[in-house]
Amino acid sequence: MNYEIKDMRGFAKSVGQTVAKDLDLEKSELKDYISVKNVLQLTAQYCIYDKKTKKYIANEGILDTIIEETRNWIVGITLARLASQGQLECAWDVERDCMIFWRAKNAEEETD
Repeated sequence: MNYEIKDMRGFAKSVGQTVAKDLDLEKSELKDYISVKNVLQLTAQYCIYDKKTKKYIANEGILDTIIEETRNWIVGITLARLASQGQLECAWDVERDCMIFWRAKNAEEETD
């Protein structure tokens, strides 16, 4: 089934709020990780643009991808911050063709 996105900005905000809830982030924290503009760009990247109606069209697979990419963006920002703070170490793994992370030896222990 296809869905027509009539309000791109509203859609982008809804995606952000959905992902924030999934990651246990407060709505107010979301802007520290991703902007509405960033989610709009992801939406435009993955949706089909209908030139006749001048609207973006999405199906469930596209919607899942937009949610997943938004979540990955936030997780990536979090990992980069932890690495820059010295809590994580990271390196590119040539064999796996991806970035890998591990706990830094000098990282402080978290206590509740």
